[in-house]
Amino acid sequence: MLWKNFFGTLIYALFLINMRNYFHKMHVKKFIGILSPLTMLSTCMLMFVMSSQAVLCAEKPFTFQAVYTGEAWSNTTGGLDTGSEYLSNTDLQFDAQIFNGTLFLYGLYTNNNVLSETLVGDIQGASNIDSGEVLRMIEAWYYHDLGSEIATFKAGLIDLNSNFDAIEPAGLFINSSHGIGPDFSQTGANGPSVFPASSLGAEFEIIPDDSWHFRIGLFDAVPHNPDNPDSNSLSLGDGTLLLSEINYRPNSRIRYAVGAWRYSPTFESLENPAVLEDGNWGAYGFISGDLYQASNNGTGLTGWFRYGYADNSDINFLQSYLGAGLVYTGLIPARSEDQLGLAVASVFIGGAGKRVAEQAGDAVAHAETNLELTYRAQISNWLALQPSIQYIINPGIVGGLDNALVIGLRFELSAVY
Repeated sequence: MLWKNFFGTLIYALFLINMRNYFHKMHVKKFIGILSPLTMLSTCMLMFVMSSQAVLCAEKPFTFQAVYTGEAWSNTTGGLDTGSEYLSNTDLQFDAQIFNGTLFLYGLYTNNNVLSETLVGDIQGASNIDSGEVLRMIEAWYYHDLGSEIATFKAGLIDLNSNFDAIEPAGLFINSSHGIGPDFSQTGANGPSVFPASSLGAEFEIIPDDSWHFRIGLFDAVPHNPDNPDSNSLSLGDGTLLLSEINYRPNSRIRYAVGAWRYSPTFESLENPAVLEDGNWGAYGFISGDLYQASNNGTGLTGWFRYGYADNSDINFLQSYLGAGLVYTGLIPARSEDQLGLAVASVFIGGAGKRVAEQAGDAVAHAETNLELTYRAQISNWLALQPSIQYIINPGIVGGLDNALVIGLRFELSAVY
């Protein structure tokens, strides 16, 4: 077990080095001093000793997880430009049982490289860690069971996609649209409260039985500061985002869900920015479940289908979305945890967005479609490899870009204490 502690400490050290480089680039000298090499070495040694002690002691009331994700990408044809790029993301997560509830902290750092903005030109995002350089605490919340797990409450800094619009089998794929639909994720002044910018909020859940699950959330409408992406400021004066979701599981093999969201503030019209409009709302629904079970150990074929709609096309550039996919777990008998997946994601432009682009003289397509084929191989409990091939039709919708073929390899290094 001590080797795992050393490995996790190494990820932590990489995170500290990235933070120091980030502050150096931002010319924040006081933090550079705090993150001196001696300080980083000392904290890493302290972390290793504490985690080693935890392994040798009885069951601990907390968990620490470190994950490093690296991706090597090449856009082989089409899009904005051909070329290669390397993306990385470091996650540090901590949760502790306190006051009969759970305290959860989640910090991340992503490197300064980008893929879609410079090479692919797609609007959906070929990689779900493609965000440019970000260093921030993305989640810090407290969760409490209000009674026999029938009702629960969560409040703090929350990534709403951890519970809302989250489809289990779709989590395999690297394309961003399979994490949360772009009909929702690309709304608002700075998107809703999701990676890489979250906001203060609260969630309340009611679980009357094993079949039904009701969830409602209230969030600050503008995560961080859209005019200053490097800022980590939080504010409660920007209006609210209200959303709800109903889940129904008639049995353990299938799940139905419908959700709806609405912003309280007004937004500029796409065709006339001097005009402010309200009524920014939308809805989504999906079905996911097992299509074939090869055995009782989780191997077999699963799938899903999702549709989402943003009502006011005068405000939202994207109006609707269709996504679907298939995932086979354990295709190779000797590798029961490996997953093979094929998915499609199509996002459609709204009427106002299309008119604005046509008035500017740009070529406009009806939709952008992403086809992804991927295979995730769990090499060990600390290493996973995942190649991905994506073909993007009409990348960006506007601009007449040629279809793009993107090939990438993701690897994940992880350690849990």
